Amino acid sequence: MKRYQIIRTYDICGKPTECLCYDAGCAIVYGEDTAKAQVAKLHEMGYTDARYEELPQGKAWFDDENWIG
Repeated sequence: MKRYQIIRTYDICGKPTECLCYDAGCAIVYGEDTAKAQVAKLHEMGYTDARYEELPQGKAWFDDENWIG
């Protein structure tokens, strides 16, 4: 199953910055339907800049292949 990250723009030190969004629940979800539902919740909350994008396995900083911690 594909995974998706939920993103929205925050004002960080006066600069608009895209970050993972936890305002409506998890920022990393499995399944596009779940991602769409998370974004819809955020839009209902007024965060109209929220979006989702696919996060392929092996590409995220927390995947085993990329872990540096």
